[in-house]
Amino acid sequence: MFVLGIALDKPAQIPAEEYRYDVGLVLNGKTIKGLETRLIDNGDYAVFEVEHTTEGIQRFWDDLPGQTEKLVVDFEKPIIERYAMKKIKKHLCEFLLPLKG
Repeated sequence: MFVLGIALDKPAQIPAEEYRYDVGLVLNGKTIKGLETRLIDNGDYAVFEVEHTTEGIQRFWDDLPGQTEKLVVDFEKPIIERYAMKKIKKHLCEFLLPLKG
């Protein structure tokens, strides 16, 4: 099971009160009646392991331009935060950046 945070806006470009963010749950083949679903775009993603703290996540967003200067990121697609229990136990999370194919 994974929890996903789906950033629908870029924090540096949108005021905090207007920022849109979805939270999702991946349930490996299970369905829950009455729960809205969404498909995540196929394709390649660059995965960044980030310290799961306010500071670590803020540092990721602040350093994003430098970290991605050699990547061809598809900023038309949402950036995804992935929280897996084995990572959370180590105080880590992952950011998945969609790449142009």
